[in-house]
Amino acid sequence: MKILLEATAWKCQENNSRWFSHFYILSVVWNGFLLLLLIQALFLSRPFPVWLQNLLSALGGASQNQDVGDKHLSVLLVLMLLLLHSFQRLIECLCISVFSSGVLHILQYCMGLGYYIVIGLTVLCQVPANVSNGKDLFMQICWYHILGIMMYIWASVHQHRCHVILANLRKGKSGEMFHFLELFVIIFSIKYCVSQ
Repeated sequence: MKILLEATAWKCQENNSRWFSHFYILSVVWNGFLLLLLIQALFLSRPFPVWLQNLLSALGGASQNQDVGDKHLSVLLVLMLLLLHSFQRLIECLCISVFSSGVLHILQYCMGLGYYIVIGLTVLCQVPANVSNGKDLFMQICWYHILGIMMYIWASVHQHRCHVILANLRKGKSGEMFHFLELFVIIFSIKYCVSQ
Protein backbone atom coordinates (compact mmCIF):
# COMPACT_ATOMS: atom_id res chain seq x y z
CA MET A 1 0.00 0.00 0.00
CA LYS A 2 2.83 2.35 0.91
CA ILE A 3 4.52 1.75 -2.47
CA LEU A 4 1.24 2.46 -4.26
CA LEU A 5 0.83 5.77 -2.39
CA GLU A 6 4.42 6.79 -3.20
CA ALA A 7 3.94 5.91 -6.87
CA THR A 8 0.70 7.92 -6.95
CA ALA A 9 2.41 10.90 -5.31
CA TRP A 10 5.22 10.83 -7.89
CA LYS A 11 2.66 10.46 -10.69
CA CYS A 12 0.88 13.61 -9.52
CA GLN A 13 4.15 15.52 -9.82
CA GLU A 14 4.62 14.62 -13.48
CA ASN A 15 3.66 16.73 -16.48
CA ASN A 16 3.10 15.77 -20.07
CA SER A 17 6.23 16.10 -22.22
CA ARG A 18 4.24 18.37 -24.54
CA TRP A 19 4.76 21.07 -21.92
CA PHE A 20 8.19 21.77 -23.45
CA SER A 21 6.51 24.56 -25.38
CA HIS A 22 6.07 26.44 -22.09
CA PHE A 23 9.86 26.81 -21.83
CA TYR A 24 10.10 28.44 -25.23
CA ILE A 25 7.05 30.66 -24.77
CA LEU A 26 8.56 31.94 -21.53
CA SER A 27 11.95 32.40 -23.20
CA VAL A 28 10.52 34.35 -26.14
CA VAL A 29 8.52 36.67 -23.88
CA TRP A 30 11.14 37.15 -21.14
CA ASN A 31 14.24 37.43 -23.32
CA GLY A 32 12.34 39.60 -25.80
CA PHE A 33 11.51 41.91 -22.90
CA LEU A 34 15.16 41.99 -21.79
CA LEU A 35 16.26 42.70 -25.38
CA LEU A 36 13.76 45.56 -25.59
CA LEU A 37 15.12 47.04 -22.35
CA LEU A 38 18.70 46.73 -23.64
CA ILE A 39 17.82 48.40 -26.95
CA GLN A 40 16.13 51.24 -25.08
CA ALA A 41 19.18 51.63 -22.85
CA LEU A 42 21.63 51.58 -25.75
CA PHE A 43 19.84 53.75 -28.29
CA LEU A 44 17.43 55.89 -26.25
CA SER A 45 19.65 56.30 -23.14
CA ARG A 46 16.88 54.99 -20.87
CA PRO A 47 18.30 53.28 -17.79
CA PHE A 48 17.20 49.80 -16.83
CA PRO A 49 14.31 49.72 -14.34
CA VAL A 50 15.44 49.84 -10.71
CA TRP A 51 14.25 46.27 -9.99
CA LEU A 52 16.33 44.99 -12.91
CA GLN A 53 19.37 47.01 -11.86
CA ASN A 54 19.12 45.52 -8.36
CA LEU A 55 18.67 42.00 -9.73
CA LEU A 56 21.62 42.35 -12.13
CA SER A 57 23.74 43.82 -9.36
CA ALA A 58 22.92 40.85 -7.13
CA LEU A 59 23.74 38.39 -9.93
CA GLY A 60 26.69 40.18 -11.53
CA GLY A 61 28.28 41.81 -8.52
CA ALA A 62 31.30 43.94 -9.41
CA SER A 63 30.88 43.62 -13.19
CA GLN A 64 27.78 45.85 -12.98
CA ASN A 65 29.88 48.76 -11.76
CA GLN A 66 32.52 48.60 -14.52
CA ASP A 67 31.93 50.14 -17.92
CA VAL A 68 33.18 47.64 -20.47
CA GLY A 69 32.27 49.45 -23.66
CA ASP A 70 33.44 46.76 -26.02
CA LYS A 71 30.90 44.19 -24.77
CA HIS A 72 27.73 46.09 -25.62
CA LEU A 73 27.52 44.75 -29.17
CA SER A 74 28.33 41.22 -28.00
CA VAL A 75 25.55 41.30 -25.41
CA LEU A 76 23.09 42.75 -27.94
CA LEU A 77 23.96 40.02 -30.47
CA VAL A 78 23.75 37.23 -27.89
CA LEU A 79 20.33 38.37 -26.68
CA MET A 80 19.10 38.67 -30.28
CA LEU A 81 20.38 35.19 -31.18
CA LEU A 82 18.94 33.75 -27.96
CA LEU A 83 15.56 35.22 -28.85
CA LEU A 84 15.79 33.82 -32.40
CA HIS A 85 16.81 30.42 -31.06
CA SER A 86 13.93 30.36 -28.58
CA PHE A 87 11.47 31.38 -31.29
CA GLN A 88 12.81 28.66 -33.62
CA ARG A 89 12.50 26.03 -30.88
CA LEU A 90 8.96 27.22 -30.10
CA ILE A 91 7.91 26.86 -33.74
CA GLU A 92 9.55 23.42 -33.93
CA CYS A 93 7.87 22.37 -30.69
CA LEU A 94 4.43 23.49 -31.87
CA CYS A 95 4.59 22.49 -35.54
CA ILE A 96 7.18 19.74 -36.03
CA SER A 97 7.67 17.73 -32.83
CA VAL A 98 5.97 14.40 -32.40
CA PHE A 99 5.87 13.81 -28.66
CA SER A 100 5.85 10.44 -26.99
CA SER A 101 3.69 9.55 -24.04
CA GLY A 102 6.63 10.29 -21.75
CA VAL A 103 6.29 12.56 -18.78
CA LEU A 104 8.31 15.40 -17.36
CA HIS A 105 8.75 15.55 -13.59
CA ILE A 106 7.62 18.77 -11.93
CA LEU A 107 11.17 19.48 -10.70
CA GLN A 108 12.53 19.17 -14.24
CA TYR A 109 9.77 21.48 -15.41
CA CYS A 110 10.61 24.11 -12.78
CA MET A 111 14.32 23.85 -13.57
CA GLY A 112 13.57 24.40 -17.26
CA LEU A 113 11.50 27.49 -16.51
CA GLY A 114 14.23 28.82 -14.21
CA TYR A 115 16.90 28.17 -16.82
CA TYR A 116 15.19 30.26 -19.48
CA ILE A 117 14.69 33.11 -17.01
CA VAL A 118 18.27 33.11 -15.73
CA ILE A 119 20.03 32.69 -19.08
CA GLY A 120 18.92 36.12 -20.33
CA LEU A 121 19.85 37.73 -17.02
CA THR A 122 23.34 36.22 -17.07
CA VAL A 123 23.91 37.65 -20.54
CA LEU A 124 22.63 41.05 -19.42
CA CYS A 125 25.00 40.94 -16.42
CA GLN A 126 27.88 41.54 -18.83
CA VAL A 127 26.96 45.21 -19.33
CA PRO A 128 26.80 47.84 -16.59
CA ALA A 129 23.39 48.85 -15.29
CA ASN A 130 23.87 52.41 -16.58
CA VAL A 131 24.67 51.42 -20.16
CA SER A 132 23.87 54.16 -22.67
CA ASN A 133 26.35 54.38 -25.54
CA GLY A 134 24.69 52.73 -28.50
CA LYS A 135 25.81 55.38 -30.94
CA ASP A 136 29.21 53.84 -31.63
CA LEU A 137 27.91 50.30 -31.27
CA PHE A 138 28.61 49.20 -34.83
CA MET A 139 32.21 50.36 -34.56
CA GLN A 140 32.70 47.43 -32.16
CA ILE A 141 32.19 44.77 -34.85
CA CYS A 142 35.02 42.22 -34.72
CA TRP A 143 35.81 39.03 -36.57
CA TYR A 144 34.42 36.90 -33.73
CA HIS A 145 30.99 38.54 -34.05
CA ILE A 146 30.81 37.52 -37.70
CA LEU A 147 32.17 34.05 -36.94
CA GLY A 148 29.67 33.64 -34.09
CA ILE A 149 26.73 34.63 -36.30
CA MET A 150 27.88 32.24 -39.04
CA MET A 151 28.23 29.40 -36.51
CA TYR A 152 24.77 30.20 -35.13
CA ILE A 153 23.22 30.08 -38.61
CA TRP A 154 24.92 26.76 -39.44
CA ALA A 155 23.95 25.22 -36.09
CA SER A 156 20.34 26.41 -36.37
CA VAL A 157 19.92 25.01 -39.88
CA HIS A 158 21.56 21.74 -38.85
CA GLN A 159 19.43 21.44 -35.70
CA HIS A 160 16.26 22.13 -37.67
CA ARG A 161 17.12 19.48 -40.27
CA CYS A 162 17.86 16.92 -37.55
CA HIS A 163 14.67 17.84 -35.72
CA VAL A 164 12.60 17.31 -38.87
CA ILE A 165 14.29 13.95 -39.53
CA LEU A 166 13.69 12.77 -35.96
CA ALA A 167 10.05 13.90 -36.07
CA ASN A 168 9.54 12.06 -39.36
CA LEU A 169 11.02 8.90 -37.85
CA ARG A 170 8.35 8.96 -35.17
CA LYS A 171 5.59 9.36 -37.75
CA GLY A 172 6.34 6.03 -39.44
CA LYS A 173 3.98 3.17 -38.65
CA SER A 174 6.45 0.29 -38.83
CA GLY A 175 9.31 2.03 -37.07
CA GLU A 176 11.76 -0.03 -39.12
CA MET A 177 13.99 2.71 -40.34
CA PHE A 178 17.74 3.00 -40.52
CA HIS A 179 18.72 6.57 -41.22
CA PHE A 180 22.12 8.24 -41.53
CA LEU A 181 22.50 11.79 -40.33
CA GLU A 182 25.51 14.04 -40.74
CA LEU A 183 26.90 13.64 -37.24
CA PHE A 184 25.37 10.45 -35.88
CA VAL A 185 23.48 7.31 -36.82
CA ILE A 186 19.95 6.63 -35.63
CA ILE A 187 18.63 3.11 -35.41
CA PHE A 188 14.93 3.48 -34.84
CA SER A 189 13.84 -0.12 -34.42
CA ILE A 190 15.60 -2.77 -32.36
CA LYS A 191 13.55 -5.40 -34.21
CA TYR A 192 15.04 -4.23 -37.52
CA CYS A 193 18.61 -4.52 -36.23
CA VAL A 194 18.06 -7.90 -34.58
CA SER A 195 16.32 -9.39 -37.61
CA GLN A 196 19.20 -8.48 -39.94
